Amino acid sequence: MTSAPALRLDGVTYTYPGAASPAVDGVAFDLPRGASMALLGPNGAGKSTLLDLLLRWKTPSSGRIELAGRPLESHARTELGRAVSLVPQGEVARFAFTLREYVLFGRAPHVAALAMPGPDDEAAADAALRDVGLAALSDRDVGTLSGGERQLLLLARAMAQQTPLMLLDEPTSALDPANTARVARILRTLRDRGTTLLWTTHDPSFAAAEATHAALLRAGRLLAAGPADEVLSADALTALYGTPLKTLRHEGRTLVYAP
Repeated sequence: MTSAPALRLDGVTYTYPGAASPAVDGVAFDLPRGASMALLGPNGAGKSTLLDLLLRWKTPSSGRIELAGRPLESHARTELGRAVSLVPQGEVARFAFTLREYVLFGRAPHVAALAMPGPDDEAAADAALRDVGLAALSDRDVGTLSGGERQLLLLARAMAQQTPLMLLDEPTSALDPANTARVARILRTLRDRGTTLLWTTHDPSFAAAEATHAALLRAGRLLAAGPADEVLSADALTALYGTPLKTLRHEGRTLVYAP
């Protein structure tokens, strides 16, 4: 028997109160287990709203979302926290925490109410800091980090959560080339370990290089979804962004550019 996909969306629609049209309109696709799916679209396409729906921060106006074969709403909050993690675009630390303390917040779904993190939680946090290259800074104050280091810290917190599905909102936005390459390596490592990834991006070349699957969203509607090498064509990307785009294969990589 074939196992259920990590995620299944069936006609998912969401309209903000008072809005004239849906922000997400009838979206339907499967995210296979172990895949790394890039979600692309111009600003206002509905990408962030879709992530909110997958995290149950918003409830669809209509349609159905299944997580590992079960309706999303059937998962208790703690269960959902052990199943799905999020790497946001950015986050402001309002209190003075060390990097290690901050990453330990990712263990919250695994820690009983009012209990302190145990040895397993501390080991998971330390491993995540090592994986993103921040172990040497574990005792530093979060407020002293650079922008690139903060993004890696958010990734470490989600990794410490140890969920089978990770959502990432623009994980390479505002990163320099070195940190972008580091994030790409981490994403590949996570996929090799069996983590299913769904991440938004404005960079079709990065998507072509790192994604196994892709979904194209424009004005809330899905234009295409499936294997990345089939979806990320010049014609599809031109339709997605409303401007002529070309693709070029160079040294085994697909580059997307405006002619």
